[in-house]
Amino acid sequence: MQSIIIIGAGAAGLMAAKELSVSNHVIILEGDNRLGGRIHTIDNAGFTQPVEAGAEFIHGNLPLTLQLLKDAGIELLETGGEMFTSRNGKWVERDTMPSGWANMMQRMHELTEDTTLEDFLQKNYSGEKYAKLCERARGYAEGYDVADPVKVSAFFLRDEWGAGWDDQYRIKGGYGRMISFMAAECIKNGVEIYTGNMVKSVEWAQDSVTVTTDKGLEYHATKVIVTVPVSLMQNNQAKAHIGFTPAINSHINAFRNIGYGGVIKIVLEFKTAFWNDQKANLGFLFCSGFIPTWWTQAPDNAPIIIGWLGGPKADALVLEEETTLLERSLQSLSTVFGISVTQLKTELVASKAFNWPANQFSMGAYSYAKPLTAQALQIINAPINNTLFFAGEGLYNGEHPGTVEAALVSGKHVAEKILHN
Repeated sequence: MQSIIIIGAGAAGLMAAKELSVSNHVIILEGDNRLGGRIHTIDNAGFTQPVEAGAEFIHGNLPLTLQLLKDAGIELLETGGEMFTSRNGKWVERDTMPSGWANMMQRMHELTEDTTLEDFLQKNYSGEKYAKLCERARGYAEGYDVADPVKVSAFFLRDEWGAGWDDQYRIKGGYGRMISFMAAECIKNGVEIYTGNMVKSVEWAQDSVTVTTDKGLEYHATKVIVTVPVSLMQNNQAKAHIGFTPAINSHINAFRNIGYGGVIKIVLEFKTAFWNDQKANLGFLFCSGFIPTWWTQAPDNAPIIIGWLGGPKADALVLEEETTLLERSLQSLSTVFGISVTQLKTELVASKAFNWPANQFSMGAYSYAKPLTAQALQIINAPINNTLFFAGEGLYNGEHPGTVEAALVSGKHVAEKILHN
């Protein structure tokens, strides 16, 4: 039986451990004091029901996620509600795509070589005539894909935007239940899980690794799987960055060709679902305020509303205080619903702002593709000397990027590589 160290106890790390531990000795080292990574279900902090600090939705019928939930006996809840738009405090009855959108999508599909969104727009849609079209395209890239228009792949966006809107689901009781199930399966198989152990260095040779944590503890194995977010591999100044000896420069450079964006998520619970007084069956709300996207718990009528700010605008607020983020969020709702901030505060039961760019173990939310990402993934997904392996949401190459499914699939694929060898 060989010994395998997995760095990171998010979805990818736990999935890999679950698969490998049937026939191997597995150790998981996690820097944070909890499991789950960018999955974090909060079942306290004053809220009357579990809320999601990170991943929340299941975007469509994702096979591995659904099978895992079925195995765990965890129920899914289909989302509901209608979409509404508010611009500058006024409801927009029909928020149609700006003129030229269909033509833009056609031109994106006609591209023979990849480029960034910004370069594509500058080349094809410069000038005041296309200002609204370009604003909407950049807004979609930033808000939905948490991507920087200057960096994101046009191929990636055309595939994302052309895929349509799948059915959306939530997990009854939160994603944390899935994490708990996987962790329990791992422990049942003898996996050793150590939280609060931030890995600082990996010394390696063929079939031999020594992993050292910030506590000075050393762990030894024949192989290591690194599942930390892309951001930590890109930034050698990050507190949770991992050093490798010998250096793995080609892999580190490849990581830098993967995009990675931030999200600030606002969770507010009020005494009543006051938004239904103006827009019955409100599901998603798009507006022009500081927080541009909101959603409710529909079809559940719970008085909880979630705000979302993604992309470069979120990354720029990495140092912002939580109190400021919450204050500005209430101002956004005030503008949309015509209710004073003072009144909103009197109705407020619980509130939290989750600033993922400021989280030292994630430094953002999830990945997106740059023009050179496909080549980068070929490099990273190939193990080094059958000893160093990498997995995670950002290393997935398939139809569901930026999702928990992506992390699970990546973790499973790496486990299969090791098992087959």
